[in-house]
Amino acid sequence: MASAAILTGIAISLTGRYRWAVWNGWLLTTLGMGLLCLFDVKTSVPAWVFINLVLGIGLGILIPAESTAIHAATESADAAFAISMYTLLRANGQTFGVAIGGTIFQTRLGDILSSGSDLGDRAAVERLLRLLRKTQEGTGHLNEIGEAELKKMIGRALRAVVGIQLSVCKVGGDFSYMDGRVELGQEEIRTRFDL
Repeated sequence: MASAAILTGIAISLTGRYRWAVWNGWLLTTLGMGLLCLFDVKTSVPAWVFINLVLGIGLGILIPAESTAIHAATESADAAFAISMYTLLRANGQTFGVAIGGTIFQTRLGDILSSGSDLGDRAAVERLLRLLRKTQEGTGHLNEIGEAELKKMIGRALRAVVGIQLSVCKVGGDFSYMDGRVELGQEEIRTRFDL
């Protein structure tokens, strides 16, 4: 991610254009989120690396491109405020994203555990819940079957979180095509505080 961000910043500085980076960043980020839906218990390590590489490059391209777009769209006197607001909103988005993602995960896992329909075997869910209770009490431990079932349930619950993230990426990418063309020609930044 950091390497992609550095290279994107250099490319934007050399060309004076940033819209390509915004569009390609959203495209790769959305593709990477879509590929995350392929994760399951049997996903190989090379597949993990490739999928996370696509997502990391997409985010690495997107973050400096968005800050450049915000800087280009504001007056020189307000550029510092705009970039600070962008940074604050991005940090708040990360905070809320963790809380919302955790809630979606817990809700989906609860649905899977209560219904057993995703596994097709209600008895397997009951066995797993009994085993988890014993493990929590210290009187038992997860065997291979219980561990495999639990991993499968967690994978299904995580897929719900990734699906929401994919939807958000798609909406962000769609909105990125609506931005107007703004030139990067600001030579000097002056604020009201002469910073």
